[in-house]
Amino acid sequence: YYAGVFGPENFEDERLRSLKSNRSISEYCWTLNAFSRLHLFSEFPELERGTYLDSDMMLFASLNSMYQKALGSDFVFSLHRCSEKFAGLEKDVGSCNAGFASFKNSEIGITALRRWAELCAESCSAVITEETYADQKYLDLLLREFPSGTTSGCLGLNVAPWNIENYTPHAVDDRIKNCSE
Repeated sequence: YYAGVFGPENFEDERLRSLKSNRSISEYCWTLNAFSRLHLFSEFPELERGTYLDSDMMLFASLNSMYQKALGSDFVFSLHRCSEKFAGLEKDVGSCNAGFASFKNSEIGITALRRWAELCAESCSAVITEETYADQKYLDLLLREFPSGTTSGCLGLNVAPWNIENYTPHAVDDRIKNCSE
């Protein structure tokens, strides 16, 4: 976070301000997810990758190991990996969770990020439809449109209430692990 460079006031244009006036706070924040990354890359073109992590996300694995496995990918998303208790969730909200989304600063990475921003500008509603839910059902679409994107195979990424029942966390060398990765 760079004060004075990264707040929404630094990249909100007339279009985003218009969307802000017609969306709930949650819907507007979801809308900004892709736009904020585009701004980050424009301000810091030397960055190799822009990664967003939800503030309530749990990580039980190193992001470095995940990045090493995804080196050739222009973007990486985490899967919901829903437990049996939440089995119907993915149909409504998509197979990927927008709480972790990492884009490479590459031609395809930026193109996919722009596509996501445009989709979110069209709709970022909390109302579930066949094609949309917030900013995350679009991630499945991006994976279909851009074969150089991938999902993370890292099971320690994005552990959440909807999938924690799939894992048995345990300590190894004073670090919490959830299962083999």
